[in-house]
Amino acid sequence: MIALARTAAYTSRPYFAAAVLMVCYLLLAGCGSTKVYTADKTMVYNGNLYNLTQVSQIGSKVDLQAAGGEVIDAGTLDKKGIQSLLKENKNLMMTTQFMLDDKPVVYERVSIDSYSGYSKHVSRFDKAKKKLASFMSDAKATQLKLD
Repeated sequence: MIALARTAAYTSRPYFAAAVLMVCYLLLAGCGSTKVYTADKTMVYNGNLYNLTQVSQIGSKVDLQAAGGEVIDAGTLDKKGIQSLLKENKNLMMTTQFMLDDKPVVYERVSIDSYSGYSKHVSRFDKAKKKLASFMSDAKATQLKLD
């Protein structure tokens, strides 16, 4: 028999095989920590419990209602438009609401008599929308309490 001389490639094979096994072990070790959260998401507001698990679309709406009963979408108005409405009507009924699959959930209904009052309530509603968006994007969170 012919004796084969040991070459560098021949002696590095066990180390290469060990390195490949170590990489495979490390890759598979990370797979065990994957979790799937399937808990229902609920929102509590004004003593009511809303199940958000099956809701596919969440929107928002701000309406202004004059004393005559005409409802105006505040999203279509700028600051000057709202101020002129307030000048024409001393008081406006403002309704902020979440739209859960086109079903309204009234967040707040207040009477306003100035633009600063309008701005204060819109700011409060914007904070609630941000809390709801953050809650829906957090896989671990199961209940949101709006105040």
